[in-house]
Amino acid sequence: MTTPPLVAVGERRAGILGGEVWPETREQGCWCHKLGNVLDKLPQRLQPRAKRTLHEMMYAECRADCEASTRAVSRRSISSSTSKAVESLTC
Repeated sequence: MTTPPLVAVGERRAGILGGEVWPETREQGCWCHKLGNVLDKLPQRLQPRAKRTLHEMMYAECRADCEASTRAVSRRSISSSTSKAVESLTC
């Protein structure tokens, strides 16, 4: 491939995305892995509501809407049981 891809999608922790092969390629984390990572950090009783909210973020019209949802979730989630999940949220 002579022309690098515009965007690479994958799980960031797997080392697939890193800019070593194509430094000019933009990275996009995989939403399936992102949802799983966030839900794993929540108590089971909170997961159904969080999953609905995460799906709204995933299908937001634009990045700005997704980031606005992230800020709203951050403001609502002040307990210690949700803080790690909120910290792992990125659009």
